[in-house]
Amino acid sequence: MPVGRIAAELRRHPATIYRELRRNFFYDEDAWFRGYFGRVAHRKAASRRVCGGKVNRDRELAARIVEHLQQCWSPEQIAGRLRLDKANPITVCHETIYQFVYGTEGRRQAGRGLRVSRWQP
Repeated sequence: MPVGRIAAELRRHPATIYRELRRNFFYDEDAWFRGYFGRVAHRKAASRRVCGGKVNRDRELAARIVEHLQQCWSPEQIAGRLRLDKANPITVCHETIYQFVYGTEGRRQAGRGLRVSRWQP
């Protein structure tokens, strides 16, 4: 099927279709097996996705967050402090910290004494 027709049916720009084809084209020694295959494209796209949360991927960041939480800092205060720290360019928003705390890793750390409660005005 021509790319222009695919783009028209999907209501996308043809450049978007070309980009998808180029990114997920399957190369093989045998010319019969070269091309774009939906399952292969899906697998390639899934492998490019980042697994786990930002805090879970960076142990140093997680340790800093846990340390501040144990000092009874709120996630908003931690996020603000991380933004001000010029030595460490990694920042997270307070919602990311809440996701960490209420996620699997955060609950595991909670078993070791980490307690966080949402601030209520």
